[in-house]
Amino acid sequence: MCFTYERFITCSGHALVAFMEPLLAQESLRISENDILKLMSGLSRYDEYHLVYALLLCFRHSPERALNVLPNYLADNRDSVFCAALNCLREVKDKWISSYLLRDVQVAIDKSPSRKEAVTDLFQELKKRAGTNDGQGEKRQETDLSR
Repeated sequence: MCFTYERFITCSGHALVAFMEPLLAQESLRISENDILKLMSGLSRYDEYHLVYALLLCFRHSPERALNVLPNYLADNRDSVFCAALNCLREVKDKWISSYLLRDVQVAIDKSPSRKEAVTDLFQELKKRAGTNDGQGEKRQETDLSR
C-alpha cells in the first residue's frame, strides 16, 4: 500500500483510519516531496483526524519542515492534536533541536496554560538534549509554510 494525497484527502472516518494506520506502521513508506508540500499547505484546513495524520506524516518524512509548525500545535485544545505534536517533538533527533525550536516551544508554554506542565517538561527535555549538540541543531528552513 502506498500513500496518495488524493486518497488521504477524500477519506474520512473509519475509511481514513483504515487507509492511514497500515501506512504509519510501514517503516519503508515513502512520500513524494509534492505530497509533503500538499500536506503542509493544508494543515490549517484539515479536520482533527486529517490534521493528526498529516502532522505525523510530515514529521516522519520531512522533519525540517514539520518542526517549523509542530510547536504551534502544543497550544491546540484538541487532545489528539496536542498529543501528536507532543509525541513528535519528544521523538525529534538531537541534531534537529535548534534555538528556534526551543524558542517556539517556550512560546507555546504561554499559549497553553492548561497544558503548561507537559509543555514545560518537553521544553526542559529538549533544552537538556540541545546541550548534547551544542544547541546548534540543523539550520532552520528559510521558508516557514505555517505562518
